[in-house]
Amino acid sequence: MAAEKVEAEVLDLAHGAQFTGSSDISGGSDVAVAAGSHVVVITAGAKQNPGRPAPSSPG
Repeated sequence: MAAEKVEAEVLDLAHGAQFTGSSDISGGSDVAVAAGSHVVVITAGAKQNPGRPAPSSPG
């Protein structure tokens, strides 16, 4: 697991937490970080090719 990628995902989710009231966003490579959580978000996706634009959100 890429620690830098995990940290980037945590920062992205934390950015949106301002709209959720009280939230605690954390992440890591150890599954124990999810102990006691009410919600667990697992992100995954195919590696993006260099020069290829990111897919747009459905909408």
